[in-house]
Amino acid sequence: MVLYVVYRAPRESKGRSVLPHRLKALGCRQVHRTFWEVEEEKVNRVLKALKKNQPILLKRVREIRKPRFVRNKGVSELRSLVIVMYATPKEARREKTKDFLMKAPYIRLCRSVYAFSQKHSLFDKNNELVDALKFTDFIKEIQEYVKVIPRVVIVNKGSIERLLEETRQRVESELSDIWMLQRNLC
Repeated sequence: MVLYVVYRAPRESKGRSVLPHRLKALGCRQVHRTFWEVEEEKVNRVLKALKKNQPILLKRVREIRKPRFVRNKGVSELRSLVIVMYATPKEARREKTKDFLMKAPYIRLCRSVYAFSQKHSLFDKNNELVDALKFTDFIKEIQEYVKVIPRVVIVNKGSIERLLEETRQRVESELSDIWMLQRNLC
């Protein structure tokens, strides 16, 4: 079975070049910068090599999964996701991309790799928010490379908690900024 691993690249330039060489030596195939395809029997060695870089293990599934909730703990497993990877746009297009993403419920996995809900219509009845398809069309419109992998689930539980907390902090920060702007207008 083929699995995927995505990690956060280190800030220092020395570490950025070491990790891809290690992953290639382990027999992984690069799909997009820090997004790699891994054979199941090599997963433990790959996760060990990436442990300092917050690795997220993903796998493709045939069916679309619903999220699982555990009482008093919240979400224990996310629903099926659509992964969208794109080439980092030029500076002028980067702002457009950032503004476009403000209208999207997404989880940022790493730079230029985002996860969207597989069944977006369950929580957006009026189709007002940006989903994976709209985001993909937008990226193609600005003539950038984009790759989509549907029906993906996150395998490691620690990553789910970390990603949800990061997303919660991002949304709270954006709401705080909006609230401060609104307060300054009054």
